[in-house]
Amino acid sequence: TAVSFAQRLAPVPLDRLSDDYQTKPLMSIKPEKTRNGKSGYKPSTYLLLMFAVEYLIHHQDEKIVANLVKQTKKTNDFSKAFNELTSLDLKTYHTKLNENSEKIREFETLLAEHKNQEAEKQMRLYLKERGDYFIGASLLYSYLGDLYISQGRYSDALMITEKQLEFQDIPSIYRKLADVAVHVD
Repeated sequence: TAVSFAQRLAPVPLDRLSDDYQTKPLMSIKPEKTRNGKSGYKPSTYLLLMFAVEYLIHHQDEKIVANLVKQTKKTNDFSKAFNELTSLDLKTYHTKLNENSEKIREFETLLAEHKNQEAEKQMRLYLKERGDYFIGASLLYSYLGDLYISQGRYSDALMITEKQLEFQDIPSIYRKLADVAVHVD
């Protein structure tokens, strides 16, 4: 996937790339002046593009990237090829990558009301719909990890907390991993 390829080249916690993250039409992305005065892309732009590819792979499969290249070569029009293969309009595709803070608040409310089964169900459905990589994913992984720990589901907590580590490289996550790992065979 896009993330594994990028992370192999330069492993960086994804939240470090999210400063000034905003979704915008993908076809409007252009190089801009960077801090060192050269022309290039901001880290948040790479993050947006990675999320865009990961979303496609999640909803199609890994062949979508190669198929887009082949179809674009045939049609000589990336937007048309994109629409033909995904049934999505490239002009509005970026809206699928918007942060859904309202949904996150719903999860927080369910957790605060101790409706843990419903919270887990809703968060899992959200992950199934969004995929693993989106802005706010680390918060969702944290909520799920804490929920699993509270239920004594340490293997599940370990897996989801490792996923959170892809986004945030902070000591508290390593502590959580160590605390959980002692309970896992």
